[in-house]
Amino acid sequence: MIESKRFEMRIGPVYYNDIVYRPTIERFKNWFDIMSTRPWFDRYDFWVEGSFANNLTFKSKWPTWDVDCTLTCYDEIFYNDINRMNEIRDVLIDMSNTALHECNFYMDTYFTKFENNIATLAVGESIWGDNPPEDFIEWKRKHILSYAEQVYRNGVQVSNWPKGELVTNGLWKRDINFPSPKQVVREVTGRTYVAPVNPKEYYGTR
Repeated sequence: MIESKRFEMRIGPVYYNDIVYRPTIERFKNWFDIMSTRPWFDRYDFWVEGSFANNLTFKSKWPTWDVDCTLTCYDEIFYNDINRMNEIRDVLIDMSNTALHECNFYMDTYFTKFENNIATLAVGESIWGDNPPEDFIEWKRKHILSYAEQVYRNGVQVSNWPKGELVTNGLWKRDINFPSPKQVVREVTGRTYVAPVNPKEYYGTR
């Protein structure tokens, strides 16, 4: 299995053109230790979702090229609070930039208010035929803030995010569906996701 590739990545203001490694627990811990030195660290929480959460909990796992990490906080957030929007944008950029440039893995990250954060998969017991029954998957809408309009790899757009609303320079508010089609396929073929993992609790820093 290939463990590293050279990629040219452009995610908003974050640019990287070098070797990208598959994320490992060691690389992620290095990233977390760096984040813990930031002045904003105590004001926010992180939730690792998707494939890498399985790696952290040593559950059934499969190869992945990224860490899906949601940024959130417990205090009330107002989209018209420009100073807070600017801070959230800068934190997201810091998270992504550090993952690529200092830890050499790709992190897919966005912000969501806490009450929308833990939208775990809810899969029924029916067998998925040509079309899933309405009660088979509990679809949710996630209201997110992201620091890029789209993601580009080697000059090609690889994300397909809906058009967002600009809330401050370099930060967009948009809605996404959860779970994604890829996550649904994995669930119904037996590759079950674990619940999101909070790194502060995982590493015992809270």
